[in-house]
Amino acid sequence: RLKGDYMQNLDEDTISNYLQNEINSALSKGAFIAMIFGFMSGIVMIISSLVYSWINLWIPSLFPLTGGFLAIFLFQLSRKGRITKKLQYFIILLAAFFPTLIFIYGYFTMENFMSIYLISPVAYVYFITIIMSGFMFDSKLSYFAGILSATGYFISYLLMRDKMLHLTMPDSYFLKYATSPFVHGIRSFFMIIAGLLIGSLASICRRLIFRVLKYMDEWHHTVE
Repeated sequence: RLKGDYMQNLDEDTISNYLQNEINSALSKGAFIAMIFGFMSGIVMIISSLVYSWINLWIPSLFPLTGGFLAIFLFQLSRKGRITKKLQYFIILLAAFFPTLIFIYGYFTMENFMSIYLISPVAYVYFITIIMSGFMFDSKLSYFAGILSATGYFISYLLMRDKMLHLTMPDSYFLKYATSPFVHGIRSFFMIIAGLLIGSLASICRRLIFRVLKYMDEWHHTVE
């Protein structure tokens, strides 16, 4: 909390350090929840694959399980207050390309079946990274997350397009939709737009925090 002597020496560096501490605190709580959710989801998907032979969720289970392990790493760092501004970019870089790495791995191990997940809700995990970047109150970081997510998604599409064309579907229109570069290009564009919107909101929130704290500083000196 900003009190006493700390309040008397309030400047932009002090506010930035205070904000960074709050970011670490928020990431610590978020990472703990993500860790539990990731492991529970992964275990449920594995059990489903074991119980129901027609459900193949082995590769998709890597999404939540790997995310759970990454959350442990993030939790340990943020709990100790070691998430710096530079490290935030590395975390977003890792989180944004993580789904792409899973898609690439699935491409070489699951034949045509993995391409189905690119047009399923699993692909929306990219948006989670973009939203998460907003909690770091850095507009450039959110722009970065949006561009990286869009690039990773479209790379996955380009890689899997040939396998998508070999899928057999009763609805030919849906197959055209699933393989259309225009459709996937629009989805990638939406990720960039999401990054711009989240970045703008993060920038507004950051400026608002600075203004409120500066007002508190001025009020403190006026009272004295």
